[in-house]
Amino acid sequence: MKKFIFLLLLNLQFVIPQTGKKYTDEDRSPYDSYFEQAGHEFGVPSDVLRGISFAETRWTHMTWDQGDTASSCTGIPRVYGVMGLWDNEYFGHSLRLAAALIGKSIQEVKESPLQNIRGAAALLKKYYSELPKPDFADDESIESWQNAIAKFSGFPQQEISQQRGLEVYTALANGYNDFGIKIHKREINLEPLQRAVRQFENAAVERRRKTARPEKTTNQPDYPSAKWNPAYAGNFGTDLIAQKFVVIHDVEGSYLGCISWFQNPSAQVSAHFVLNSNPFGVNSTTHAPNGSSDAPVGEVTQMVEEKYRAWHVGCWNSYMIGIEHEGYYNVSGWYTQECYQSSSNLVSYLCKKYNIPRDRYHIIGHQEWQNAAWKNWVAVTGLGFDPTCNTHVDPGANWDWKSFMSLITVNDTITPSLESVSVIPGDSAFKTYRSISVRFNTPMDINSTVAAFSIVPAVAGNLKWKYDNTGFTFIPSSGFQFNTVYTLTLDSSAKSVGMKRSVGGVPYSITFKTNDVDTVGPVVVRHYPKDNDGNVPLKPFIILRMSDSVQTTTLGPALKLYDPENKTVSLTGAKNESINDSALISFSPTLKPNTTYTLKLLPGVKDAYGNLSTDSVVITFTTENESFVLNGNFIDQFENGVTEWKSPSQSSFIRYADTAATKFLATAGKKYAGTMAGTLLYQFTEESLGVVPIEPVQPILLDGKSSLGFWAFGDTSYNRLQVLCMPDSQRIDIGKINWLGWKYLSFDIHALTGSSKSLAALLLTEEYTGARNGQIFIDDIQTDAVVSAVTASSGMVPESIVLGQNFPNPFNPATTITFTLNKDAMVTLKVYDLLGREISTIIRGKTAKGDHAVVFDASELPSGIYFYTLTGDHFSTTRKMVLMK
Repeated sequence: MKKFIFLLLLNLQFVIPQTGKKYTDEDRSPYDSYFEQAGHEFGVPSDVLRGISFAETRWTHMTWDQGDTASSCTGIPRVYGVMGLWDNEYFGHSLRLAAALIGKSIQEVKESPLQNIRGAAALLKKYYSELPKPDFADDESIESWQNAIAKFSGFPQQEISQQRGLEVYTALANGYNDFGIKIHKREINLEPLQRAVRQFENAAVERRRKTARPEKTTNQPDYPSAKWNPAYAGNFGTDLIAQKFVVIHDVEGSYLGCISWFQNPSAQVSAHFVLNSNPFGVNSTTHAPNGSSDAPVGEVTQMVEEKYRAWHVGCWNSYMIGIEHEGYYNVSGWYTQECYQSSSNLVSYLCKKYNIPRDRYHIIGHQEWQNAAWKNWVAVTGLGFDPTCNTHVDPGANWDWKSFMSLITVNDTITPSLESVSVIPGDSAFKTYRSISVRFNTPMDINSTVAAFSIVPAVAGNLKWKYDNTGFTFIPSSGFQFNTVYTLTLDSSAKSVGMKRSVGGVPYSITFKTNDVDTVGPVVVRHYPKDNDGNVPLKPFIILRMSDSVQTTTLGPALKLYDPENKTVSLTGAKNESINDSALISFSPTLKPNTTYTLKLLPGVKDAYGNLSTDSVVITFTTENESFVLNGNFIDQFENGVTEWKSPSQSSFIRYADTAATKFLATAGKKYAGTMAGTLLYQFTEESLGVVPIEPVQPILLDGKSSLGFWAFGDTSYNRLQVLCMPDSQRIDIGKINWLGWKYLSFDIHALTGSSKSLAALLLTEEYTGARNGQIFIDDIQTDAVVSAVTASSGMVPESIVLGQNFPNPFNPATTITFTLNKDAMVTLKVYDLLGREISTIIRGKTAKGDHAVVFDASELPSGIYFYTLTGDHFSTTRKMVLMK
């Protein structure tokens, strides 16, 4: 029985709920101007402020609930604001000092990002004025702020506070642009800074040597790649542990702050290892002109011997080796690829040394007490500790377990090989601004792979690694040179993760040539909507394809959307994407119904080379009439995938389509509602007559239903969308897909003939003038939705049957509704509320052809939105009205 339960639990997913504040999606855009403002006001280099904020908070405004003054994980005191100010007895009271210097309250400096940065700038200037300047730095140089930065850190150990200064300057020397953080690379002379820090560290090592326990007189860590810097002896237990698990933590603070804190006699907490998430180091900037710090990326410091009990997980301590990772569980930007690489190497070493299985039952997060599968497993296996004795949530949702475990469990027998390089050998027109991507068949060791990579002539740039270390992208800092031959080489000394195996065979080498000097500006080569288009969705996906990649900053003044009153419309969700050396500019505005808009792209857009566009593009289009949809009975919202639908290749309705490239699946890229939508990828093999079906596994019964509808995101392919129904293979023609954006499409089920009506398939049929390939999205397939008068399929209603807009509208308490019939008919005219509940039946019965007007009295109804629907034998049309009392 135990074995059965164990195997069952192995198939359960680890779902960890998260609590606490969420900073991941913080808007960091205002902070750059705040750094400039505060730097100018107090005479502090604004880049120093940027670098300190990056090192301490990753440009995140740290605020905490009342009484939350320390991390529940490590006990390390909280920092405050964008600049990481302190207010505690161990690291000091920089928060109070900063507030006093600028005449603001402590609370205001806590809560206001601008005042936090101003206060930090004032305090830095005070330290700069009081402290001696470093011997290696010229007065007024940016390096002369080293001692002020060290003092500002609050770390009582001089070797650690000086390291914080070097960390800040290393960020400035490398530059950074991710997660909304932008630090421009600048010239920094790091070598004397590194030398000074080494002197302080050597002095600290000597002090530790004189006071070390006998078995540690050599000051060597257990893990060969780590630095040895022991925690205070009273912060861990010296009884032996059984090394059965590895626990992943985050510090809820910085790497250097954690090392300092574990040496505090009052902390009463420790971990075996502390790991730096710093993305900068010699390896990540091999091709950059400035070097980097001595500290390698992902530096590891060991603070407790592996045989002793670190105090990090309560009642689990006797079984587990703990690793603290720099950062906060709910702040993006901390868990870098260098962090995952270094941590996975350490965990692999521990697993091999102590025979710890490399799975998610033995390599766990501090938060695993929330995981029912793990708790049950601990109970079933009888390990002897309480799996619920913790209360922490680290390392959190930002920790990528998939990436991390792939690095640990990689197959040692795989010989790494090169799978792809994004440069075509012999290319004679390689764009000088392009990056180069390299892919391998297995996760690679960063250090040896970077050392094996070269480009001749040398090009300054940085390497950005994939999440799973199976490849990297070389991003040139200022581009390649025009009309120049380059040789890219990857030496066979590159090794897989853990330095296991080298790339076999001779070194890989290709030669390519960059394009000639480009002096021609970008032009628009395609756009949607087309000029004079009608029936454009109210939430369209507007695109402009340009001949070259363009600079985003030049689009703002040039790209405008105007309404009929010549007022600008917000370009919601605007993106500028570079695809195959051309620009795809897109946005999704919210528009008014039956309204004419003008889209203008004025001259002055710059391409990647700085060339300006010279032509104006003016596009006029009109939106569709308004559609209001009150949801009916859902058939499928695709939140659980497409298990109820056949693969197109399995359907008997498919014709002239590439079955390998044609797929129906659920994706999160575009969805009308929820988290997923059905996505049809298609590839026709002939010029016309192709058919791609979306067929349910079982026919969907429609008897007793009034309408069938769904939301569709078109691709302007001009192919045709149809609905196939039974009996007798009746096809309802929805029309050509000539739009980008979401539209609700529906038809009247009463228009079908026969009994036992059912939905057999949605069909995408190829037109002779249509696109051979593309993709459309389908969401919220449903029956009996309440829909307004005009939808994309309104052609199903005879044009001579008209339901007029009520007048007046808004109204109080009565309004007149008009409609026209082209022949005598049995009709009903009903009123519904916003929830789709029937409020009143105004007309029911045979009604003569011609014009009709009826009065609806809403004296007994509350204010709100209502719908009125006119229904006949083969039509149903709806409009909205507003009661305003």
